[in-house]
Amino acid sequence: MRALPHETQAKTGRDRQGARGHRVLHALPQGRVVLSCRGGPHGDLHGARDLGLPVSTRGRAGSNLSTFVGGAGAAGKAAGARGEELTASLLEQVSATGCYVQHSVRVGHGRADVDHVVIGRRGLVIIDSKCLRPGTYITIMGRTWALSKWRLRRAAHLDSTSLSRSAQDMRDHQIKVRGVLVCPHASRAGRVRTLLARYVGARYVSPASLTNKVLRLAGAGAPDPETMSLFVSWANLNR
Repeated sequence: MRALPHETQAKTGRDRQGARGHRVLHALPQGRVVLSCRGGPHGDLHGARDLGLPVSTRGRAGSNLSTFVGGAGAAGKAAGARGEELTASLLEQVSATGCYVQHSVRVGHGRADVDHVVIGRRGLVIIDSKCLRPGTYITIMGRTWALSKWRLRRAAHLDSTSLSRSAQDMRDHQIKVRGVLVCPHASRAGRVRTLLARYVGARYVSPASLTNKVLRLAGAGAPDPETMSLFVSWANLNR
């Protein structure tokens, strides 16, 4: 994709500020442009494609949770949003290297979502955030359980196949998916241990290791143009 000269970028940024404030361009050194979206997680994708510019775009972590129907309840949705926000804060270090970071990408016209997507020079990484009670999580014969204070309880929400289906759908659209990760955060004081747990089609990675793992998979630097283009098309199909 073509980068505009610095002065032209600054002027374009001023010209593109509409009355609704959906798209704002910020000119940066080295011809990089950051496109921020205040109108939703995908308005920025349309703007990026229309302008034909290299972008580092972000939606709002957890923004889709309020629209989902399920048994989590208000407390569960709040915990989920908190987990996504914690992951988003870690991914700021990734976007600082030039990678594209997108939060709350809708799947199946809003029936589900992908919490975070990172695109670097090597390809795309999907990240799912979890906010879990401290304890040890174990997968036995395809079912995940939580062991806390010598009590064993089912953790059926960790057996979801939605994430693996989304990753496979991206691959079916020729998107170079380099990795699928699940980042578990503790909902309160204590540790979340997932060494013995398995997540369908993904790998658990601790918050402390997340940024390094993502950068190794996606590759630091500007997003691969082909991967970026395919992802934009896929995301807009799923709006």
